[in-house]
Amino acid sequence: MSSVVGRLLPLMFLIACSGAGAGARTVDGAETDDSEPPADESAYDRKLRLAKDKRLQCDALATAIEGAQGAQAIININDSQALNKLAAKLESSADSVAAVEATVPQLGSLRDSYVELERGKATALKDTAVAKSAATQKGKLREYQQLDSQVGDVIDDINAFCGAATGD
Repeated sequence: MSSVVGRLLPLMFLIACSGAGAGARTVDGAETDDSEPPADESAYDRKLRLAKDKRLQCDALATAIEGAQGAQAIININDSQALNKLAAKLESSADSVAAVEATVPQLGSLRDSYVELERGKATALKDTAVAKSAATQKGKLREYQQLDSQVGDVIDDINAFCGAATGD
């Protein structure tokens, strides 16, 4: 019977010490703030932490952008309802990408550039939908195409940044 108690005690100790949702605690039982690096963090540990943060944020951004890329379509420029619908999809996709947390400064800047281009494309489509003349429509479509061609460059920059070693 003592061997059973010996096996149960460690399990009961783990259950008693682990609370669901309990955050990290200091020796005196106070909650710790995991968002700040520890004061005694070594350079190596800091580099590992930053690399992990970068990878997680890059993965989240890539997932959001992949979802946003589905908002492309071939439509008639005289179909204002279809233009507005596509513009709404672009705005929604831009909002999804903008919601991705990017505490790595360069990644945040690249994310913001992507979002700005997508919102610009949405505005160009809405302006095309309400254009009164064919010349205005063509001008707004050229604006859309110009912004769309820049999106690929930003995605390339994101890929290059996310593929680079931390500290590069």
